[in-house]
Amino acid sequence: MSAGAKSTPASQPSGADSGEPSREEIFEIVSNQRRRHVVHYLHQRDRPVELRELSTHLSAWENEEAPAEVTHDERRRVYTALRQTHLPKMDEANVVEYDADRSVIESSDGIEDVELYLDVVPDAEIPRSEYYLGLGAVCAALLTVAWVDIVPFNALPDMAWAGLCIASVIVSAAVDTYYERKRRLGSAGSPPDVPEIESADETESRS
Repeated sequence: MSAGAKSTPASQPSGADSGEPSREEIFEIVSNQRRRHVVHYLHQRDRPVELRELSTHLSAWENEEAPAEVTHDERRRVYTALRQTHLPKMDEANVVEYDADRSVIESSDGIEDVELYLDVVPDAEIPRSEYYLGLGAVCAALLTVAWVDIVPFNALPDMAWAGLCIASVIVSAAVDTYYERKRRLGSAGSPPDVPEIESADETESRS
């Protein structure tokens, strides 16, 4: 990025001065959906992107539509908010490098300090901590009644019940790992908190 191109006012501290964003700055970024989407898109592309391109894809995610379907007004609203508010804040925190003169954005060193995934638990699901606590309690109770030979749990040997408990933990962890990767910012497709939307690349490949 060219020298003097950043839009950070001289009177405000820049994230670049400290080298890393503070805990408060990271929390402020990840607590805002639009800024999380910026991080997600930059992780996906791993290259500098133009503001118009970024605003088009963020608008598509926010309106749950394909990038080709984004209207001028939808894109313009996101474009203006990014240019005036979000990108300058992220630049100050050293999460992105925002060249306001060229309208180009790229990842900065501080982006690695941002939380890389969202622990999003849909309303219909049990939080992971409660699930594993419950699973552990069920396994402990099951092994206890099997050990004292309570009917009908004495139908199987204790080692069989222990094997079932171990298998349930392994399967649960594997499923949890799979969905955790899908929740990670920068993974393929839409952000974790947005339904899957057909990308511009997929649209072009079918046309």
